[in-house]
Amino acid sequence: MTDSTYRLASFHRPEDELARLRRQVREGLDREGPAYAAHGLLDAKRVLDVGAGSGEPARWIRSHGVTVTCADVDAAILAHAPDELTRVVCRGDALPFADASFDAAFSRFMLQHVTAPGAVVREMARVVAPTGRVILCDTDLRTFLTHPQVRSSERARAEWTSSVLGRGADPHVGMRLRALLVDANLSDVRVTHLVVTSDEIGPAAFADVALTPHARALWRDAPEQLQDLERELVVWTADDAAFGSVGIFVASGTR
Repeated sequence: MTDSTYRLASFHRPEDELARLRRQVREGLDREGPAYAAHGLLDAKRVLDVGAGSGEPARWIRSHGVTVTCADVDAAILAHAPDELTRVVCRGDALPFADASFDAAFSRFMLQHVTAPGAVVREMARVVAPTGRVILCDTDLRTFLTHPQVRSSERARAEWTSSVLGRGADPHVGMRLRALLVDANLSDVRVTHLVVTSDEIGPAAFADVALTPHARALWRDAPEQLQDLERELVVWTADDAAFGSVGIFVASGTR
């Protein structure tokens, strides 16, 4: 999918990461779902989910009567997608589909992991029929904010950012979604900015989906650092004054 910085096998406990992804989708779709609908995702009959992972967003899309094809470069995570969904192991910049094969192409939190997001978005546009939509969702790690600071989480996020940038990917790609769609020659480009907070989903859920993933990926061989994080999070989640927020960007354009 061009080179990807995300692999299920990189996590200390892959089964925990799968469970976290499912929880993240359940929490996220309450807020993201209306934005996806407003951007035309549920108006399509045939959707390609690029970077589909374990297929949780695709399952939700399918529940609205849409036929979904899941594509991901990581066969290990794609194997966990529901059997009723079509699954294709492939790179996002070389999609094995003919032009105009789908009514919409969709990606959720995938572009931040690839080294050439523009090439992926152009491929997504290629496989969408005329008047179809390309719909992107991603974040910018600079929008991950907490008070009081969770220092272990911030350290892990800084290490992750440095590692991702060093491999040529962009952990801040959420702010570039409009530009990527414009560069792919799409029209009627729109962007929606969502904010998820610990007040909305609860501090424990916020810590789970936003404050631990980077540490779990980076520190798989450093259990003492993970333990430090867990101790900090116990204190943070019990603090009535604690607050956290994350920005999510949903953008789309018409072919």
